[in-house]
Amino acid sequence: VVSTQSTGSFNTLQHYYILNLIEMAVPAKPASLVKKETRAAALATKKATASKKLAALRLARRKEIIKKTAKYYKQYEAADREEIRLDREAKANGNYYVPAEAKLAFVVRLRGVNNIPPKPRKIMKLLRLRQNQQRNLCENSTKASKRKCSVSLNLHYLRVPQSEDRQGADLQAWIR
Repeated sequence: VVSTQSTGSFNTLQHYYILNLIEMAVPAKPASLVKKETRAAALATKKATASKKLAALRLARRKEIIKKTAKYYKQYEAADREEIRLDREAKANGNYYVPAEAKLAFVVRLRGVNNIPPKPRKIMKLLRLRQNQQRNLCENSTKASKRKCSVSLNLHYLRVPQSEDRQGADLQAWIR
């Protein structure tokens, strides 16, 4: 609301400016801005549908993994029951049952990498334990790997029990 004098002219420049603002029409949005908004809306809908599909896919994969895990646990339980059965059978017949050895081993480097004789140094190189950052590793438990670690004085060879390995326990946490 702008007040004018009786003569009809404006008192100040301020009144003139306010009246011009009121009379001005609001300009329409630029075409580039309208295109940008429609493109952003289309991308948002695409992203929403893609995230829903991905969520459904992840859920299906998770269910499949759970089914496989249950199947593996049944196999592990059956193998454990078989071990117990064989042990009891051997005792009943007056014999001894020797269970299978661990298939995995955890090798730990106990000393540093300096001033090591050539043979243990070569073994450490084969096992990739010569780097300062690498202090331990998991390896298949074989006769050769056992001999390698017995030759080297600064490597400690730890066999992992099957039941611990089966339960999916973190190997390094088990060693600690």
